[in-house]
Amino acid sequence: MKITKRLLKKSHDQIEIREYYQTDDIKWLANKNKWKNLKSIGII
Repeated sequence: MKITKRLLKKSHDQIEIREYYQTDDIKWLANKNKWKNLKSIGII
């Protein structure tokens, strides 16, 4: 899975990095037939 978006935020002398990943390779996903219009999955 590749990084599709990265956010960098600096606040109170701290740096926060959020990375978003998304893929349309869902062949391996168990029970994908429960979501008939599912095209991709992602995580933050």
